[in-house]
Amino acid sequence: DIPQLFRSGKLPVDVALIQVTPPNEQGMCSLGISVDITKGAAENAGLVIAQVNPQMPWTMGDSQLYVHDIDVLVPGESPIIEATLPEPTKTSRRIAEYVAALIPDGSTVELGIRRIPLAVVEFLKDKRDLGIHTEVLSEAVIDLVESGVITGARKNIDRGKIVASLCMGTRKLYDYIDGNPVFSFRPAEYVSNPYLISRQHNMVAISVAQEVDLTGQVCARSLETGFSGLGSHMDFTHGAARASGGKSIVALESTRSNDTISRIAAHLSRHAGV
Repeated sequence: DIPQLFRSGKLPVDVALIQVTPPNEQGMCSLGISVDITKGAAENAGLVIAQVNPQMPWTMGDSQLYVHDIDVLVPGESPIIEATLPEPTKTSRRIAEYVAALIPDGSTVELGIRRIPLAVVEFLKDKRDLGIHTEVLSEAVIDLVESGVITGARKNIDRGKIVASLCMGTRKLYDYIDGNPVFSFRPAEYVSNPYLISRQHNMVAISVAQEVDLTGQVCARSLETGFSGLGSHMDFTHGAARASGGKSIVALESTRSNDTISRIAAHLSRHAGV
């Protein structure tokens, strides 16, 4: 919805500060690892200032801007920020094994960067022809691509493509996606569109809850510390639930704060967002 707010003028963007690759021979720059709402902001901002960074990987898909649509180009080579993702715990691995059992061959999967979805990857190694359509991509998928588990061969939309809006990981991931035609990075209004997600056959969305209550309400993005930022939990939850053969899976560890507080409560915490 946010890119639409940009386009409509309801959420005006005065200045967009972005990072891009150097332009190619056609004068196109790639937004690299972060296409999500960045493309929409750049296309609707009154002023676009871009750091031109040779270390930014060139991502394929709907991820490019024409160099003449950028008002100010600032050359600046610097390492792309890397993110070390959480290591699975014994509990998260047990949960992940149950989740993986619910994913049949040929499914298209949304895998986030929380501990449980990352742990699921370990238990997908015996699956066949999985596809990926996800908001955030991590390097956990690399081994599944290399081993032939992820092929996208049965996707009815974007067949053969790994679709994402952004990625987080180390230089290993950034080098792997650089110029790799298997990956298709697209704006948030495409990747997180519930209607498009619902059209993907056998779509399986895996999300993580912070807390659930006895009426079935799920807090996924905030708890006592307030909201954590943008996310597409609801988009994938609704889209996968409506897909033909689709499943929306909400996973959680039963306790938090060193096993002192239950995540399954009679009612959600005071500041929890549903």
